[in-house]
Amino acid sequence: MCRYGTGGAARSPPSPFDFDRVVALLLAFHALGFLFFRIGELVPLFLRLGPVRCASASFCLGAVALGTVAARGPSSPGRREKAGGGRVRAAFHVYFASVVALIYLLDHRMPRPLPPADGRVGKGPTVVVTGANAGVGYEASRRLAVDYGADVILGCRSTKRCDDAARSIEEEVAEAGSAGTATPMRIDISDWTSVEDFAEQLRRRGKVDVLVNNAGYVPRSGEPVHPEYGLDPSFASMHLGHFLLAERLVKRNPALRVVATSSSAHHLCALPFAYAPNFLFPVVKFFIPQRPGCIDEEYLASDVRRDIASGVKAYVEAKVANVLHVRELPRRRRRATAIAVDLGWVGTSIQWWMRGQPSVKLGWMRNVRAGTVPLLRAVLADDEDLRTGKGGDEGGFLVDTFGRAVEPFDFPWWKNVPVAGEGREQMARMGERLWEESVQILRANGHR
Repeated sequence: MCRYGTGGAARSPPSPFDFDRVVALLLAFHALGFLFFRIGELVPLFLRLGPVRCASASFCLGAVALGTVAARGPSSPGRREKAGGGRVRAAFHVYFASVVALIYLLDHRMPRPLPPADGRVGKGPTVVVTGANAGVGYEASRRLAVDYGADVILGCRSTKRCDDAARSIEEEVAEAGSAGTATPMRIDISDWTSVEDFAEQLRRRGKVDVLVNNAGYVPRSGEPVHPEYGLDPSFASMHLGHFLLAERLVKRNPALRVVATSSSAHHLCALPFAYAPNFLFPVVKFFIPQRPGCIDEEYLASDVRRDIASGVKAYVEAKVANVLHVRELPRRRRRATAIAVDLGWVGTSIQWWMRGQPSVKLGWMRNVRAGTVPLLRAVLADDEDLRTGKGGDEGGFLVDTFGRAVEPFDFPWWKNVPVAGEGREQMARMGERLWEESVQILRANGHR
């Protein structure tokens, strides 16, 4: 008597471990991770490139579809044996080709090129970079000094780490025969007295051409308010500390270029709300911690003084504040230029789970060299080249992950937030209010 099936020979029982299904599920998981972490590059690609957009979407989404089909597998043991894992192998090959093609397109073909690099020709600009001892700040400082002969001032909270970073860059500068320099200087961006001292040291050194407001962190959920100022710590450091530094430097060089390291995070203040039907809007607001627009009158009146930080929510709000500061600065300081840079996800150690760069190895994030290119363009490109594609608005602007100038609130989801009472015009008004509130807070703490 046959135990399995009705044929002449007994059929082996199905294996409890289906290797093909596991592989297919891993492919689908990787594809979802790729879509999530690469969204800052994929969205501008899809919005702008017509046929290339469709081809890229087919690459990535087609791979997900193939993986899903393979994960479902044949419906019977006999058909499973006949399939012989062929669909999984096909899914793997298509997916591998898709990822390689997309990474090449996103990291090497789409980004606008940097100016020619020859740091041996002569002295480059004087550039101040905060948060310069690691990650994006260090890589930008290194390439500015070594490749472009810039006089780079590394602003860091840790004196030892700053000294080590500057020493490492100086060794590369000497090896390359570049005219660049790397000078370490201590600054704690969350301590406004430290910011004032840093600005005074810069004044004694001479004119600063470019300020790169890069220092930042993701606050822990439940982190207490700043003990001296009674403010949300991310707002006090990532926004107000950099706001104060920019104000001090622009007074000494009215033509200062201010570059703020930003991300796609500010879109999280519109995207979840833009397309929700009216009847679902309360449900969306229940699950999304930030309010539509993030920066509103309630935020300025109470949230900046909340008892504890709210983790990622506070980080997103601080990034929106950075973008609004950039939009407003040239309106107040007519000769200055201000640029926010959307770096997307870059493989650094800003969060504990990113240490060791597992996401870079998986292709989910750009490595730090590729990820720094938009920031370097914002620092180095001439004004006309940098503004290519941007309208005639007098305010500051955003440089996307490909180094192209865009209006930060000109994306479809910002146009479709009237259900939330927010939108581009409202965010422009909030930029004015944020500036006024920032000045008042600093004056109240003795920084006029």
